[in-house]
Amino acid sequence: MIALRKKFIIWLTVIVLILGWSVYGGLNNYLPKHYFEWYPFIPVYFYVLGLSFILVICKYEKKKPEKVAQVYLLIKTVKILISMLFIGIYALAVKIQRMDFLITFLLFYFTYLIFETIFFYRFEKTLKNEQ
Repeated sequence: MIALRKKFIIWLTVIVLILGWSVYGGLNNYLPKHYFEWYPFIPVYFYVLGLSFILVICKYEKKKPEKVAQVYLLIKTVKILISMLFIGIYALAVKIQRMDFLITFLLFYFTYLIFETIFFYRFEKTLKNEQ
């Protein structure tokens, strides 16, 4: 499980850095009027979310491996609820460039969702092949 955690953290870091800097560069160079002050919080949000996600999964993998699938689905539900709350707070508190924020947030959300799904699909496939 330590190897899984290490791989996940490495890949998460790479993806967040590449996507974060790419979107930042794109917004600054090609769409400067769509860049918003709060942009740096989006990659940080997904990085922290990813780290907490892998820690919870590893904890349950050790204690109750039969519950990992349920925990995975629960984490997905919590993630979408926290994300909606995050978007709502931004929309109510900041009130500027809401659509820019939403589109950028959704880009990160779906990229992270795809990464996470592929990563854990491969992990489960490897586990089944080993057994």
